[in-house]
Amino acid sequence: MSKFLKEWGVKRHGLWHSHASNMLASNVHPKIVQERLGHSSIAVTMDIYSHLMPNMQGEAASAVDGALRAAISKRADEVRSQSGSRRVPESGFVPFCALKRPKLSAR
Repeated sequence: MSKFLKEWGVKRHGLWHSHASNMLASNVHPKIVQERLGHSSIAVTMDIYSHLMPNMQGEAASAVDGALRAAISKRADEVRSQSGSRRVPESGFVPFCALKRPKLSAR
């Protein structure tokens, strides 16, 4: 260890933990952090450092919300194009019975 680190009382473990903490705080993927730290699995890394990522649940919820809103909006656009003059609510929700179905050919 360098003389500088010894003079300041910085230990290898502190640097190791700081490095991991800074990577996670900078949104480096936990798998990359696991590999850089040499942990045997990502589970080890997350067991030790997951407390540093409190916004993970909020980010996950926002990602799912965005995906659902995009899917609903896409479907609403499809229904609007099918419905002609019928009004489709801005929410995009249209009961299944209101959709045009293809005509079945007689046998």
